[in-house]
This record gives sequence, structure tokens and C-alpha cells, in this order.
Amino acid sequence: MILEIRNLTKLYGATTAARDVSLSLEKGEFFCLLGPSGCGKSTILRMIAGFERPDSGQILLNGVPITDLPPYRRDVNTVFQNYALFPNMNVHRNISYGLRIKGIAQMELRTRVEEAIAMVGLGGLEERMPAQLSGGQQQRVALARALVNRPAVLLLDEPMSALDKKIAEQTRTELVELQKRIGITFVFVTHNQTEALAMAHRVAVMKAGVIEQCDEPRGIYERPATRFVAEFIGSMNFFDGTVVATDPDGCTLHVTGDTSVRLQKPSDVTAGDDVVFMIRPERLKMSLVGPQEYENSINGIIRESVYMGETTVYRIELRPGNTVTVHVQNYLPGMTEGFYEPGEEVHLMWSKTSGGVIRA
Repeated sequence: MILEIRNLTKLYGATTAARDVSLSLEKGEFFCLLGPSGCGKSTILRMIAGFERPDSGQILLNGVPITDLPPYRRDVNTVFQNYALFPNMNVHRNISYGLRIKGIAQMELRTRVEEAIAMVGLGGLEERMPAQLSGGQQQRVALARALVNRPAVLLLDEPMSALDKKIAEQTRTELVELQKRIGITFVFVTHNQTEALAMAHRVAVMKAGVIEQCDEPRGIYERPATRFVAEFIGSMNFFDGTVVATDPDGCTLHVTGDTSVRLQKPSDVTAGDDVVFMIRPERLKMSLVGPQEYENSINGIIRESVYMGETTVYRIELRPGNTVTVHVQNYLPGMTEGFYEPGEEVHLMWSKTSGGVIRA
């Protein structure tokens, strides 16, 4: 255990930025705090860094309490959203600034700066000024400036929010590879679910100062614990329903009136419970010819189709006021039915192992 957060609470007047938050991080873990603006994720990061003091709770680094230590006495470094580079210093002097302040000997300083520059792939750019660098290069300077101090934990506060999509994707890959190579624990804050799912070993989804769910990315996506997590991560269809029977393998529901749905997954529901059945748009299959081999099906009428390149997004009306979204991958091998048109009646189908339930 390298970093432990115990029952952290932070108030700003009547607003609770963090409420009784507890987390434990392993050495070498890439951990992500994910949530919408104002959920408290950056507040937790700032409390770990020492820029904010919690109203209650403890922070331990390698088993030693650091809650009351100033930032410069904590073995952590932060990469900020705006990178905070010194505009009047070149790349080398930006990276070496912290070491020079600490009075590190010149030979060691040179060695550590060269190592950091090599880590982030900035060789040959040492003499450039920040204004002469791209956004991705500036971010790597900020990373190198933090890594040169060899912290136990590196904190990253939405470092890719200012990058365009293509550069952000490239930087994301580089950051994951870098973290694997150097083995430092990363705590990464973002509101971007794609970044979180693609990069982190574990993700904590936050809402209103509380962690709604903490799990591996696959668990967050496939088994959301709350409706908020299900809505925030990806796209999700929801059906109000009632449990009509349960057995050791799963349960049977009635949704949208009397449509029977079989779910073969463990759950803690019992017969008679009001529940919400959830299923991802990509798990629903469409056909004009009938249920085929799937255990669950329901009919609907296409009201809208939006071509997205790799996929087409369909909005299907099941009955007045009740619609679902279906994502269909385009140009699959063996695809015979082609594209569907608004107004067509279709069969929606899904496996009994797809979807999940939460209590209403």
C-alpha cells in the first residue's frame, strides 16, 4: 500500500466537496478519479498534494501520515491542467528548476534531467522555449519536470483537456507506456470516461463528493453499481420492470408492460421487487426477420438513424413515450441486411447474459 486515504471530508461553506472518502492505492498502480465537474475529484487530488486541508480524515504515504505536512515536504508531484511552465525558461531549465531550488549537485542534476528528457521523448528540444512547443510537447515538459524529482506518487489534474482529439489519443498511449516503464503510482483526474477506461488499472466514479463505485474499467462498464454510474459511463438503455421469479442462475422480469426478460446473472433481487433493467446500445441486435437465436426480444419502430462512420445509431420507439437507442457496427463481414430506415418495424434481440438490474 503506497497511498491511503481515510474518511476524507472537505467543506466549502454549505457545499460538501468530499464526504467520507476512503481509498487505498498500490505501488505502481494507475488510478483514475472520474466524474463530472464539481464532483470533488480535483479537491481530493489537491488534498493529496497538500494544496487543500481536509476538514477531517487522514492521508498516509507509505504508511506515514502526511495530512498536516506542507506540499514541499510530501513525496508527491503534480502535473497541472495548464502545465504551468515558465515562459522565460527553455525546456532544460524548466525541467531542472525544482532540482536547482533544492540545491542538487550539478552532476546529479544533469544526469536526472537527461533521464527525465529521455523518459518523455524530448531529446533534441532542450533549448526550445515553451512558446515554440506544441501542446503535447508542453505536456511532456510538465511530466518531465515532475518525474525528475522521482516522486513516490505523481498526480495529474486533467492534463489532456487542452489537447485536440488526435494528440490526446497519442499522448494517452505514451502516458500509459511511460507509467508501465517507470513504475510510479499515478493518480489521474479526468471527466473523460474514454481516458479513464483506456488508461487506468482502477477507476473511482464520483458524484457530489462521494465515490459511487470503484472498480477495474471492465467492472465499471459491464457492472455499474448505480444508475448514475450507468448513465455517466458510455450509453445505456433503461427499462422499468418488476421481478417475477428468481433462481440460482438469475431472474425473470417483466418490462414495458408484460414483456418477459430473462437475465442470467447473479443479483440480490427477489420476486416482487421493482427494478430497473439496463442494457448497453451495442448489446441490442436488430433484425427484420425475427428473434432468431436470442433469448430476449421486443418489437419496435425506427424513428431516427444517424450515420456515425464506424456505427449507425438508431432510435427505436417501443411504445409511445418509450424509446431505446441501438448502436450497429457498419460493414461487418457477412452483413446481409444493410442499413435500416426510419419507419421500418424491427425486432430487437439480446442474450440472457447481457444487461443487468438495479433496484428502482
